[in-house]
Amino acid sequence: MVSGGADGGSAHRGGAYARQRVEVILERAHERGEQVPDLEDVIDLLLAPIVYRILFEPEELRVSYAAELTKSLFPKHRDRRHGVPTEK
Repeated sequence: MVSGGADGGSAHRGGAYARQRVEVILERAHERGEQVPDLEDVIDLLLAPIVYRILFEPEELRVSYAAELTKSLFPKHRDRRHGVPTEK
């Protein structure tokens, strides 16, 4: 069982915590004038696939996969190594 308990309370608390952290990240980006995706899109299109891979197919999780998911959500992705915006 993934939830850690029969009632699923641990999973619910973990999900609420993750949601709050993503909300903070998106709010900060918005305050900087960045275009941000919808919270539900971040959860469904970025976090859910990564969590699935971690839980069920850990050997299939690659950094490049996470980068591809991230780029699909953000119109301009910052390459932190060079500090310059890059297009999709």
